[in-house]
Amino acid sequence: MQEFLTGSRSEQDVDRVLATVMFTDIVDSTKRAAELGDRQWRALLDRHDETVRQQLARFRGNEVKNLGDGFLATFDGPARAVRCAAAISESIRPLGITVRSGLHTGEIELKRDDIAGIEDDNVSWNNLFHRNLFDASITKHGGSDSHDGKQLFHGVACTALLPKPKEAADEHN
Repeated sequence: MQEFLTGSRSEQDVDRVLATVMFTDIVDSTKRAAELGDRQWRALLDRHDETVRQQLARFRGNEVKNLGDGFLATFDGPARAVRCAAAISESIRPLGITVRSGLHTGEIELKRDDIAGIEDDNVSWNNLFHRNLFDASITKHGGSDSHDGKQLFHGVACTALLPKPKEAADEHN
């Protein structure tokens, strides 16, 4: 708008911080919603949301947004985020659902009520999260393993800023 009115664009300061980002997702949520029906699914989602928010508060996570069947949250460090993701998985289990989590530590851009990340040819948030969620889903529950430069803890996939191998990117897209 400013450019249209004045003919020049002001420089906007980009607010970037180092953070750990957590993305959660209910496994097979569409199938489960169809099995339960709208009313029961909504009630289950409400209990899920309450449980996740309790764990976020416990581990000092910041809810960025609710994604319907998951959450996007940030933490000031990876240790709390890993513990939170594991606690979410454990505390959600009595509800009869499984939650998988992807974690990434790196520099992010803070935007009003959202966050943004790296967008280049080698690495993107989308690829990192899809890669993490895929790897978390094949990890043995309750164990830890090392796979493709990431450490997996109790169904929680963690990654540093690593480019996704081209062959893996082609398989998951």
